[in-house]
Amino acid sequence: MAQSNLQIGYFVIKALQCWLFLSYGFSQFKVADSRISGMTSPLEIDKSHPMSWDQIIDLDDSFRLLWTITDKDAMFEVQVRTHGYVGFGFSVNGRQEGTDIVIGWVDKGQTFFQDRHVSRTVNSTEPQVDASQDYVLLKGYENTTHTIIRFRRKLDTCDSVYDIPITNNTMRLMFLYDENDPPNGLVSPGSLPNIRNAWRQSRSVVLTERPIPTQSLENTRKLEFRNSGVELPYDDETLIWCKFFKLDKMKRKNHIVKYEPIFDSSWSVQYLQYITLYECHGSGPELEALAHEPGQQCHNIRNSQLSQTCNTYIASWSRGNSEFIYPPEVGYPLETNNMRFVMMETHYNNLNIDFEQFKINHMFDSSGLMLHITEKLRTHDAGLMSIGIEPNWHHIIPPSQKRVVSQGHCIEQCTGSLFPTEGINIFATMSRTHQIGVEVKLRQIRETRELAPIIADSNIDPNYQAFRRLTQVTRSLPSDRLIAECVYDTSSRQAITLGI
Repeated sequence: MAQSNLQIGYFVIKALQCWLFLSYGFSQFKVADSRISGMTSPLEIDKSHPMSWDQIIDLDDSFRLLWTITDKDAMFEVQVRTHGYVGFGFSVNGRQEGTDIVIGWVDKGQTFFQDRHVSRTVNSTEPQVDASQDYVLLKGYENTTHTIIRFRRKLDTCDSVYDIPITNNTMRLMFLYDENDPPNGLVSPGSLPNIRNAWRQSRSVVLTERPIPTQSLENTRKLEFRNSGVELPYDDETLIWCKFFKLDKMKRKNHIVKYEPIFDSSWSVQYLQYITLYECHGSGPELEALAHEPGQQCHNIRNSQLSQTCNTYIASWSRGNSEFIYPPEVGYPLETNNMRFVMMETHYNNLNIDFEQFKINHMFDSSGLMLHITEKLRTHDAGLMSIGIEPNWHHIIPPSQKRVVSQGHCIEQCTGSLFPTEGINIFATMSRTHQIGVEVKLRQIRETRELAPIIADSNIDPNYQAFRRLTQVTRSLPSDRLIAECVYDTSSRQAITLGI
């Protein structure tokens, strides 16, 4: 959605089904909260060595992760609701085999801490102690409810046998915890109690993404878009739910400056995979009627004309992310003269939740997204540009291949007619591929020279779909060629894959 009348564009780029979405536009540590789905209880945190953390996320209802990345090191703190042992680490693919992990616990005031790994060959999920101890314990203690452990490591420990480097790629975070400590500080095989049940579902995160400095949200108001009691799936079922909303009439143009997820409960948040808000073009009795309904499964929408009516991204949250904040000079334009209806798509996935712990037979969800908007317009409008291959039956991916490369081009004539003379500034991207996608790259070619990739991720998670802020804003000029390049792994498939 280019704004040709703006001096310099600020874009978010998206790569979907081999696509990239571009966001573009023209031109001290205190008491932590254990927070999920709006419920808050204070944590007793030792403030004798305060830290300022780059990022804080809740991996589940009982496990909070805090971290800061420097040029060569990463510092972490885990705050876990247990008085047993805890573990945190990384996996190449989200599976336990080959995991690089630290295990720690506090017993009678003494902190035990080891750099460990899970064998790729031995049929056991219990982490074994590394010969090379490359994680450094900084602090460990228990309070009345939690175990807190702080530690650091090099981004690349040079232990190529058992450790996984921390890079700009999507990382699979592995974590575990149990209510018991190993007896007498034992580290021998078989000493970790209940290890099979201690492992939790992996989470995908870009650890090296730097946060945008905190901005004042004065003169903003909130728009909430929530589902209406969607019954959540059981077993291994997936549910993609679409709900429509009609926007209240606005007197003037507004800017979206931030958006964030709204979690209905600590139960339902564990089911959420991603939530996406789309702009619907036009109006009419069909959209009017849908806006008064509780919603429906999205395959009904995708098989109708509405799939072409409501296909422009406004906001997208994915598991592993929190809020998205626009740069201080940029806002996403919202005008009801041009847009009266929006559609919210919510992807639910059963992650083997133990229903018994909640003492209920059915779960219903009313989660959604919250937009922070302002009438005090920023200097530049943001826009969204999609580059890649639309899903179609002519896009054929052969089976039994370790690496299949697919490209979508925005050619010189495309950027020449779309971009203003000064070009656009790209500040965020989002990739979206089929489930067999493993790598994504956005290439930029100017005349006869290929520039550094705008984004490159060689370990993507197809289920992790969120806008990713670039370390530095990238300028793209008219007559540049932009190439969305996706790599697929079909080695486990025996038949061709179509339309991805």
